[in-house]
Amino acid sequence: MLRVPTLILFATLSFLTACSPSDDKAYELVINHGRVIDPLSGLDAIRHIGVREGRIVNISQMPLTGAQSIDARGLIVAPGFIDYHWHCPAQACYEIGLKDGLTSAMDLEFGALGSEMKNWYARREGAARINFGTSASVELARALVLDGNKADDALNAYISRGRGQKWAVHEATPEEQSRVLADMEAGLKAGAIGIGITLGYMPAVSAPEVYDMQKLAAAYGRQACVHLRHTPGHADEEINGAQEILANAAALKAPACINHFNNAGWRKVQDLLVNLRGQGLNVWGDIYPYVAGSTSINAVFFKPEIFEKRLGWTYEKQLFDPALNKFLTKAEYLRLAKSDPVRQVIVYKSRPDEIVEWLKLPGVAIGSDGMPLFGAWDKHHETMPNTHPRRAGTRARSLRLAREHGLDMAQLIAGLSSNAAVYLGNMGLKAMQERGRLQETMVADITIFDPLKISDQATYKNGLAESTGIVHVLVNGKFALRDGAIVPAAKNGQALRFETK
Repeated sequence: MLRVPTLILFATLSFLTACSPSDDKAYELVINHGRVIDPLSGLDAIRHIGVREGRIVNISQMPLTGAQSIDARGLIVAPGFIDYHWHCPAQACYEIGLKDGLTSAMDLEFGALGSEMKNWYARREGAARINFGTSASVELARALVLDGNKADDALNAYISRGRGQKWAVHEATPEEQSRVLADMEAGLKAGAIGIGITLGYMPAVSAPEVYDMQKLAAAYGRQACVHLRHTPGHADEEINGAQEILANAAALKAPACINHFNNAGWRKVQDLLVNLRGQGLNVWGDIYPYVAGSTSINAVFFKPEIFEKRLGWTYEKQLFDPALNKFLTKAEYLRLAKSDPVRQVIVYKSRPDEIVEWLKLPGVAIGSDGMPLFGAWDKHHETMPNTHPRRAGTRARSLRLAREHGLDMAQLIAGLSSNAAVYLGNMGLKAMQERGRLQETMVADITIFDPLKISDQATYKNGLAESTGIVHVLVNGKFALRDGAIVPAAKNGQALRFETK
């Protein structure tokens, strides 16, 4: 039998061995002394994080040591920001996103051509700085079938939108509808996250067609992300558009998301979403913290019969050209819509006082709707054309407004990260079941920022100005942004998609 002093000595040695510095060295990276906020577990406290092989392996109340160390005193350590409403799947835009805390970017509204899905993912494997994903695009499938124009994603939308309009205004025959669905299904079979329906741009798409599109997505257990019919529009039109999509989702018991519902009627759309989630449906929506939207100048809702007569809007007050840095007259709009149909313009449509109300909405996701950089993968920032500031500033702007208006930081971070991860994870996307969380065993996608300095710099006149206050960003456990600067060698982004057989 061991004597008591011997037992004490044995226990002490065991404890010291378990906590020895040599064991701590197994951490590839530690983040010490940060205010760790994990909305899903309710953690909001000073903690110390150990990272190994791309995952969080320890969240400790005591400081840790490792091969690399971050002193996060005074900083917030948050789950990496996730944006599923991102139309610029190019490296140059990924870098802008990193400066704004972004770790995962998906285009679930516009998407990519279904029949090109395998190639779309393959081109980004081992090359992207952040995680990437997309949906199967209705618009691009229609452009291929109806106009004969092949574009594989938003980076090439100048082809699909600029060289034909049947995709938007032509009523498809049953045979054409079948071919459109076949292209989308090819994308789903190749792992697309769902289907993207830019319905507001396609007045010729009928309600039965939309139902069939959602039915196809439902057959694969995936969502339809939708720019609603008649958006932008009056409040009743916005609500009716949401009811169309949500009624289909309810009938099919299928997931669905409403893109950028920060338009007229948003309160009732939010009420619809919250109540349906309360009944067990996996439905949600996203907002962006700006009063203006942006799209190509040839969008059907800019035509005078809609813009002036139905909406009662004025070109000189509401349609802004970021390249010319001015509002357009009606004559200028008509000329540019004909000569440069995919020119990006900005449309003012909401009140500034509503923005903080949107950020307070429970369960909402914050998506930038960041605009594409046509035809480019890796382009120097100084050569990029001016664009809507939301691509560069959505996350920092949301956090700055949270500071200035005393919003709940955990709820705001949930909107930037965890909410999207939960909705997409609940429909079976494994990559989202292990992101959007600061918890042991989860993927180490982590955004670290200074809550007192975080601020957007991008404006409507200078939409590319980089955000400030984002200090470090880890993507799959590796530095992608360190001390505010892009890590040149970092290309650790992983594909976000469903498994393929």
